Amino acid sequence: MNESAVCLTGHSGRDHGTIDVVDPKTKAKSTRCKKFPSITCDDHESASGQARSGGGFDFKYLPQSYVVDPEGKTLADLQGAFAKKQGIEKLKEASKKLGPGMSAPAWAKAQAALGEGDSALSGGDLKKALERYRAAVREKGATKALEESVAAKISGVEAKGLEAVNAAKGESDPAVAKKKLQAIAQDLAGTKAAEAAQAAIAALG
Repeated sequence: MNESAVCLTGHSGRDHGTIDVVDPKTKAKSTRCKKFPSITCDDHESASGQARSGGGFDFKYLPQSYVVDPEGKTLADLQGAFAKKQGIEKLKEASKKLGPGMSAPAWAKAQAALGEGDSALSGGDLKKALERYRAAVREKGATKALEESVAAKISGVEAKGLEAVNAAKGESDPAVAKKKLQAIAQDLAGTKAAEAAQAAIAALG
């Protein structure tokens, strides 16, 4: 595999047994599947069920392996047991169709930025939230799924921004209202909230 890939294992059996593993970084202990020690038996059972019922995968052989893009489109599949060389060839075939993708470091940075944005939004810092969300989607190789996630989060910022615009418009002192609206327009530039703030400023004269 490579740093741009996520390996998802689905298996309906529960006869593998379990083992206790220790996280090398945190030293935390956990119980995992003996056959697939990076996950639990519940994990691979759930993945198998979802692939069958909602994933649209038509299993003809067991095992059957698929290489899919972030939107779930099958790029290559391997029926039954296969040799290592055959698997590598299929992965190369899929990689050509998929392109470079998003590296693990870039994905980690994007996720960190999203987390920082969520924290800022919860704390009422709309300017920082917007900046961190936009930073996430600027990471190299940003996927469609990431772009959609960021768009939804920015919509949340815009909603809060529009609330702030309405609150500013309700100020009894026009000078105070204008100052607050100018701050919103500057902090949330490029959003519907900023447009609403600019329109409100114009209306104040």
